[in-house]
Amino acid sequence: KYSFRKLLRLAMDGVLSFSTLPLRLATYLGFLALAFSAATATFVLIWRFAGFRFMGSTARDLPGWTAIAVGVLFVSGIQFLILGVMGEYIGRIYTEVKQRPRWIVSESLGLATDSTIR
Repeated sequence: KYSFRKLLRLAMDGVLSFSTLPLRLATYLGFLALAFSAATATFVLIWRFAGFRFMGSTARDLPGWTAIAVGVLFVSGIQFLILGVMGEYIGRIYTEVKQRPRWIVSESLGLATDSTIR
């Protein structure tokens, strides 16, 4: 009797409620975006100074495009990285707020209980 919207909401709650993986994904995406930005910036700068044709034109035919492309890619990579770092902090706060024990003792051997100590 669940509608598609309710099922989608239930699925998202199941994925996002008990894991910090989506927050960690932002960090990985930030590093990936920075690596892509660095590779693209290297290519664009080589294209600019070498002057070869790429997709039918040279970089000199498109003034200002090099600076804009490199700037936008770099800033977007930095934004994703900062978002990922903030997500890591939020994820660690989330795990601390749950107040779960660090370990669970399944049985104790050779220790006195409260009833035997008097």
